[in-house]
Amino acid sequence: MKKFVVIWVAGIFSAFSVNAQLNKLMSKYHEKNGITITQLDQSLYGLYQRERLSPESLEMLQSLKEVNLLELDRHNCSPDLCDKIVTQFRNILSNPDKYRLVKSQQNGAAKQLIYTQGKNGKTTDLVVWNQTPEQIDLIELRGDIRLDRIALLPETLNLPGLDALASLASGTSAGKHLLTEKKLRSAKENIQNPGDGFFNLFEHLDELMGMFGDFHFPDMTFPEGFGENGNSRSSSVQIIEENGKTKLKIDAQNTNIIYIIDGQEMSGDSIQMPETILDAQLIPSRNDMKKTYLFITSREKIGDFISLKNGELTFRYNHQEYKYNLDKLNTPVLVIDGRISAIFDIDPVDILQIRPVSQLEKETGYYPNAEVIIHTRHQF
Repeated sequence: MKKFVVIWVAGIFSAFSVNAQLNKLMSKYHEKNGITITQLDQSLYGLYQRERLSPESLEMLQSLKEVNLLELDRHNCSPDLCDKIVTQFRNILSNPDKYRLVKSQQNGAAKQLIYTQGKNGKTTDLVVWNQTPEQIDLIELRGDIRLDRIALLPETLNLPGLDALASLASGTSAGKHLLTEKKLRSAKENIQNPGDGFFNLFEHLDELMGMFGDFHFPDMTFPEGFGENGNSRSSSVQIIEENGKTKLKIDAQNTNIIYIIDGQEMSGDSIQMPETILDAQLIPSRNDMKKTYLFITSREKIGDFISLKNGELTFRYNHQEYKYNLDKLNTPVLVIDGRISAIFDIDPVDILQIRPVSQLEKETGYYPNAEVIIHTRHQF
């Protein structure tokens, strides 16, 4: 009987620790350089609550038990601490027994990942990971999550870093209203204070006009730079998880997609997508307005690390050995999990891929000054 009680109690504490892991982990990084931590419960919302809230906003706020926010400034945070934080949080989030990845979106070097946790058919936890080369924002919401009203939170609490939630619910009426209001306010301010002169003013006028959807201008022709038949070039890519496999959802208009998989160009007749995809980025061609490169990184093992001795990195790729003396090079030549680095600051055991940057990657501006690309097993 006693044995049963011990196991049952342990099970309760185990479940509790899973739900509170992100909150507790964030609290360890208070007062660290380059890191801002904000942790609120219902008793503290009043410190940041805006005035004259709508009934919908108040109802949404009252349903949240916690709002936790971590902002990491990559320029002011030490690389070692930055890597430690990223590894710790994504190890938790990538565990399918704890969180479900419901959306991933890649736009150039920017990335957004959205995770949920539920119980009895309700969403109890929502985690948004926003990543750029300059900053990482991690937002955790706990309580009775109303997904159709999440877009209201940035206008409810005066907290920097919450703006990403507006785009999360941009498909809802609340999200569309909030985004339109923000864009109108921003465009109005930029037009009143153009700053960089006429061309800057024209850019913001174009931004304002673009908010009202497609508008036909009769008898008007556009220069070739706008794309075919006067239409602007646009493209986006999303990585979708389905039944343990990853797929790409590509939305491309007026552009030809050139597939680059693990540094190698794939022709139209021989494109074989990898079963699992680590990363995908769209890079517009600088020389051809009708062309866009889609760089895909698989989760397959590529290359072999050999050694790092006296500052010299040695690895093997495609039956060829490569050597780089990192101590004697004047510029950073390593790209480790998407970041430029002058030092080899990872555990070789964690390397999933190590290879030289291809000539095509250099020509298209995809890490033009780098020489070696490394992806670890911990990268999203």
